Amino acid sequence: MIHLASVHVVPHLARAFSAAPSPPFLAYIRGNTVAFVGWVAIAWIVGGLVEELLFRGFLLDRISALAGRGMPGLACGVAGQAVLFGLLHLYQGAFGFVFAGFFALIYGIAYLLLGRNLWPLILVHGAWNTVAITGLYAR
Repeated sequence: MIHLASVHVVPHLARAFSAAPSPPFLAYIRGNTVAFVGWVAIAWIVGGLVEELLFRGFLLDRISALAGRGMPGLACGVAGQAVLFGLLHLYQGAFGFVFAGFFALIYGIAYLLLGRNLWPLILVHGAWNTVAITGLYAR
C-alpha cells in the first residue's frame, strides 16, 4: 500500500529535478519480445534478488552496526542504504536518484517492520521492475 501511494508522490517530486524516467539505452526494448523477456529475467535476478540482498539485507545492517545500537543506528542504516541505492540509479538522472532513493527508504523501513524478512521486498521489487520494463516494451 505504501508502495502504491508513493508511486503518486515521488514522480511529482522528481519532476522538479528532471523528467527522464527511462534511460535511452533501454529504448530497443520497445516491441522487441526477446529483449523484453531477457530484461524481465535480469530485473528479477539483479533488481529483485541481488539489490534486496545487498542493500537491505547487507548494507542496512552493516551501516546500522557501524552507527551504533538502537534507533539512531537503524535510522542511519535505513538512510545510508537509501542514499547509496539512489546513487546506483543516477544513470536515470535526478529522477532516478530521487525515485529509487525514496523507494529504498520505504523498503528499508519495511525490511525492519517485517522482521528483516527480504522475501516480500524481493517479490515487490521484482514485480515493480517488471511493470517498468513492460511500460518500455509497450510504448
